[in-house]
Order: sequence, then C-alpha cells, then structure tokens
Amino acid sequence: MTNTASEIREKFLTATRILASHPGTMKVRLREAFVPDLIALTPEDLPWPDLWDRFLTLREELAPHNRADVLMERWWDFELGRIASEIVDIYEELTRRA
Repeated sequence: MTNTASEIREKFLTATRILASHPGTMKVRLREAFVPDLIALTPEDLPWPDLWDRFLTLREELAPHNRADVLMERWWDFELGRIASEIVDIYEELTRRA
C-alpha cells in the first residue's frame, strides 16, 4: 500500500525527531529512526527518482536483509552521523517539494 505524501513526510519527521532527541547511542537512534517505518518504503512512496535513489542507498547501507543493528555495530559514529544527516536532508527535501 502506497503512503500519501503527508504520511511519508510524517515518517521522516518522526525519524528526524528520534535522531535528535532519543537518549540512546547513535547506533540505537538510527535503528529506532529507520527500522520501524522507513525501512518498508517503496518507490511509489518516494516518487521522485533522485530521492528514491538517495533513500535506497541508505536502506542498502543500513539494512541488508533487515539486519541494521548487526551492520551498524562495525561502524564509527561519524559514519552513522553521515547517515543520520542524509535522513534529515531527505526530510527537508520532502518538505520543500510539498
């Protein structure tokens, strides 16, 4: 089922809030921000090819076979910060395009 543009923005806003305010480590914040809602997005949810490509890159980095926590254990905080920033950047772009 395709989400509405408003629902997609809300998912990214929630992820951004988690990244900014969750008390856990960067690894925990990314997992909590990404896995519940963002991991299941489809190309229909992000109909702009440039945003879909950026998101797909994130998803491939974070969740090969839905094992984001295992993959992230090997990463440094600056790498995780780069991914967190990209989630926020996609949210900002979605709000511009609304």
